[in-house]
Amino acid sequence: MENNIKLSICIPTYNRANYLKQCLETLIPQVKNRKDVEVIIGDNFSSDNTNEVIMSFKTSDVQIRNFRNNENIGYTGNQIKCFENASGRYIAILCDDDVYLDGEVEEILTVISKRDYAYIALNYYSFFYNYKRPYKVDFAPEKDIIFEKALNILNYPTVGHYSAIVLNAKLAKKYLAELIGQGKHLKAEKSRGIITGLYIRLLAKTDLPAYFIGKRKLAARIPEELDYDLLRHLCVDHYDMYYEFYKDGLISREDLNFRIGLILAMLPKAIIKDLHKLDDKEVKRITKKLIADLKYYSSFKFISLPLLFLGRFKTIRYFYRLISFLVDIKRKIIRKIKG
Repeated sequence: MENNIKLSICIPTYNRANYLKQCLETLIPQVKNRKDVEVIIGDNFSSDNTNEVIMSFKTSDVQIRNFRNNENIGYTGNQIKCFENASGRYIAILCDDDVYLDGEVEEILTVISKRDYAYIALNYYSFFYNYKRPYKVDFAPEKDIIFEKALNILNYPTVGHYSAIVLNAKLAKKYLAELIGQGKHLKAEKSRGIITGLYIRLLAKTDLPAYFIGKRKLAARIPEELDYDLLRHLCVDHYDMYYEFYKDGLISREDLNFRIGLILAMLPKAIIKDLHKLDDKEVKRITKKLIADLKYYSSFKFISLPLLFLGRFKTIRYFYRLISFLVDIKRKIIRKIKG
């Protein structure tokens, strides 16, 4: 039987039924009566009413395929199963708390109907509770761009956001098998699972171009709480991940320096936010690791390193905790106002 599916929209989910409901409320009207789009929902053994929400959207005029894992197989494991279940020519990744605005699916289908691409990136804005009330908007210009050399899209604004990724399915499955074969899926970053390692390989090894869709048709939720921390996962782990990409010849030194620049900009905030949560042994380990990785960068030497050294003292970490607490209060007030 011929497969006519052009786009598989994969939604890994776990215990976020309310968010998933909002996600599907905006997505499903865009795919009704379409034989060329399917929605794949991977339920990672949720204990809430996730299955009830999914079933409420399953009708004869919508191609929804869902599975429920017999146990929680982890963030990366659930992503891999979504990829394995997808049958479309392209695979879009959509986080269960984000929203495809009206017309996003049509935008993607229009792009993939004109030419083969390795990677398509979506523009977006952020929101707190109500996706109709944008918070930050100007991440990237509303202008479509073709990157004939796909890897050149890597450092373009918004590229890499979890829900803003659409991958050529044939290439994605090829490099997913490569990652799994090398055991590198076991080291997948906590904040995005296997996705970053997958699309970096795809961009670096393909001859196909990449495309950026400029219209802001994706609303990305700013989470109330993170299930990872800035210091260890978005600073230490990110450095290790991108340095490994560089060593493997997947990205250039310029690409690596761009990522290091982002880490250096985030690091002072991350130290104040997360260092107080760690014990003395972990503080020493992270300090030693960051010195080894970043000691030649002036912003690290004169800003982050003093914060790390001061953070060796518990009294200073209590002070960091107070600052973090006050920042959280400010953030909650902003959320309340901006809603």
